[in-house]
Amino acid sequence: MQQDDPHFEISRLLARLINGTLTAEETARLEAWRQESPANKALYDRMTDPAFLSAQLESWEAEGQELAKEQFLKKKYGSGEHDRVKIRHFFRYAAAILLLLGLAGGGVYLLRQEQKPLPLLQVEDMRVDSSFLPKGNVAKLVMKNGHEVQLKGEAEQEFEEEDGTRVKNGYSALRYQGHKQKADAETVYHTLVTPKGGEYTVMLADGTTARLNAASSLRFPTRFEGKERVVELSGEAYFEVAKDVQHPFIVKTARSLVRVLGTDFNVYAYTDMPEERTTLASGAVKVSHPEQERGMILQPGFQAQVQAAVNDIKVVRADMEEALAWKNGLFVFNAASLGDILRQIGRWYDVDINCESSMERKFHFSGRIHRYENIAGVLELLEMTGKVRFQLQGRTLIVRPAALKTT
Repeated sequence: MQQDDPHFEISRLLARLINGTLTAEETARLEAWRQESPANKALYDRMTDPAFLSAQLESWEAEGQELAKEQFLKKKYGSGEHDRVKIRHFFRYAAAILLLLGLAGGGVYLLRQEQKPLPLLQVEDMRVDSSFLPKGNVAKLVMKNGHEVQLKGEAEQEFEEEDGTRVKNGYSALRYQGHKQKADAETVYHTLVTPKGGEYTVMLADGTTARLNAASSLRFPTRFEGKERVVELSGEAYFEVAKDVQHPFIVKTARSLVRVLGTDFNVYAYTDMPEERTTLASGAVKVSHPEQERGMILQPGFQAQVQAAVNDIKVVRADMEEALAWKNGLFVFNAASLGDILRQIGRWYDVDINCESSMERKFHFSGRIHRYENIAGVLELLEMTGKVRFQLQGRTLIVRPAALKTT
């Protein structure tokens, strides 16, 4: 597989060398690069020294990735700005893939700092084009009469509902503006739906903002009336709720109710997942079962977990980076099962997954990857662990153990 970026190509070859999968042709290419300069030779020796790699991995895990990286750069390569910039450029690829390739505990850390889409790639000899990029800011709005409006982030649109509600779309967000409603008018509901690979933001009539992740839907009134502000969610969304002590904001899902006055929180409630999770960023929320008044009060930094057919609500300290990664443009995995990772990939890149259930439970990974990569960039990094292999057939992603070769 050829890469236009030489830093990525060399780091890939070094990774294959460590894994023992380097071909004769690749060996020659890596050796030629090593002989190009004393600096290349020194970097090669360092990056392939097991003791060095293990020590740096341990430091990275103990002190935090960013801090350890800075200390590593200063300690090993000096503080000269020219040297630091040069080494950072290579470190972005090589150390991310090599230092953190699962040398401890069977895990794999995948840190890819580059944000631009990857060029055309091959994964198991399958060509992957731009159709496997996520769709970005796209959604559809279902109005009262069933009419569907296709929304795109860059398109400015303005339309009006039967009850006089004015809705504006633009800058990747949908905005509802207040209106005078007749006293006898019935409540009008809209539903915002994101496809696989899409995401969108809506500002509700009360000023609350909801950002929807891929394959999600939010049903809400065009204007809040009564004692409570109630919306219904399927999928995942991050809410920034406008404060109104007199009118609690309630998010209804298939398994739970999340009640707030004004706060920021994330709700993960995909119907095909065994567990719903509510993660609190600020303020306070109460999470309960739909038919129960009694619930659990969350404090910032904690998460409520609700499982199907289980009455108890479990409260745990949240991994905030992982829980909120999607809204920050990342995949973040901390000992995540292969099954969980594949479901995220399937929703985001709009592909069907073909993988044995035993594999989904067997392998676990940790790491950070940008969500806006071409799917091939994500799959390639996972393949570099030496654990799994991928093959794309149309829009079906076939997953096999690395020991099995595809034909």
